[in-house]
Amino acid sequence: CAMLLDKREMDSAAGETDLARGKAQDAEGQAADGGRERSRTLILIAAERLIIEEGLQAATIRRIADEAGVNSALTRYYFGSTEGLQLELARLNLAPILTDWKVAPESSQGLDLLVRGYITPMWNPAAFNPAERALSLLDELSAHGGEKVREAVARPMMAQFDYMVEEIRFLRHGISAEEIAARLA
Repeated sequence: CAMLLDKREMDSAAGETDLARGKAQDAEGQAADGGRERSRTLILIAAERLIIEEGLQAATIRRIADEAGVNSALTRYYFGSTEGLQLELARLNLAPILTDWKVAPESSQGLDLLVRGYITPMWNPAAFNPAERALSLLDELSAHGGEKVREAVARPMMAQFDYMVEEIRFLRHGISAEEIAARLA
């Protein structure tokens, strides 16, 4: 019986050691995940700031990495390419605008509220640099980004614009969609 107790104690101690080892490995993994997430976020912050302040041409992989304080290989690792990084920035900056547009007023609530509901969300702060506007980044991406990036920014914004035109047409019966679009542009 003493032998059995010793074996149980040894098994228990071994289990505790394995458990402690597993917890240490989990903690290391979480720290690594946290470090990875931190590096990814630093890259996004730097890229967004550079694009807003200096334009898309200033946001090279090397410059973004230098500003973020990370190895330039991490940009490709996290985003695959400059285009992938730009698409992620577009997604993150469009998301709050699109969310706000989903609850925007309808034409039945009047023209003033309808127009405010369209314009106000475009003044949302940028995703990572809240002193700046998301629209500044989106404008730069749509003006100077590649075709895929321009499309990712323009498609949802144009869909909302088209919705606005139709809602205004509903309120102002004699005005053509082209005329409304020209007045809003």
